[in-house]
Amino acid sequence: MKKLVILGIVVLVLVMILVLFLPCLLYKVKADNPEIVIWFQTDNSQCGIIQNTNGVGDGVVDKIDENGLVTPFIKDKEVFIPLAKLVAILEGKTKWDKDKRMVTIIFQNGLIKIRLWVGKATAEMINGDSAQKFKLNTAPVIEYGRTFVPLDFIRKVLQPSDIIWDSELNLLILIWPLGI
Repeated sequence: MKKLVILGIVVLVLVMILVLFLPCLLYKVKADNPEIVIWFQTDNSQCGIIQNTNGVGDGVVDKIDENGLVTPFIKDKEVFIPLAKLVAILEGKTKWDKDKRMVTIIFQNGLIKIRLWVGKATAEMINGDSAQKFKLNTAPVIEYGRTFVPLDFIRKVLQPSDIIWDSELNLLILIWPLGI
C-alpha cells in the first residue's frame, strides 16, 4: 500500500512537471526577448504562465478560476479562452455591464480600453483619443458563468507576438512582450 502511495505521488509530480514545461519545449523562450508565455489547454482547468526576463523563465501553473470548473473549449472550430483570467495575467482589469452584456477591459491605468459584447462579433479599442473597431469571426459567449473570447479576438485585438496551436494536445500558447 505504501509503495502505491509513493508511486502515485511520483506520477503526480511527473505529470505536473510535464504540464508546466511542455509549452517551453514546444516554444523555445528567447533569452534576449523579455516576454510572457501563457498556455491554455481545452478541457483543462489550469493554465500556465511563464515570464521570461533576461533569459530566466519563471513558470507557474494556476487555476483558471477558484472552483477549478472553468476550462477553455472548442466550438465551431474556434478556440474559446476565459477572458478574465487572460486579462488578469496581462495585468489588466475587466468590468461587466450586465444590461448591455458588455465587457470593458482596462490596461495601463485606463489609457487603453477595449469593449466587446457577448453575442456580437465586434470589439472596439480606445487608446487615448483614438478608437478602432474590429469585426470578429465569432462572437464572445458566456459559459460556466464567465465570458469566453474566441482566438480571433485575441489575434486581432490583443495582438500577441506569437500564437501556437498544437491540435494533437489541444494546447494554445500565446506570447507577448513583457509590459504590453
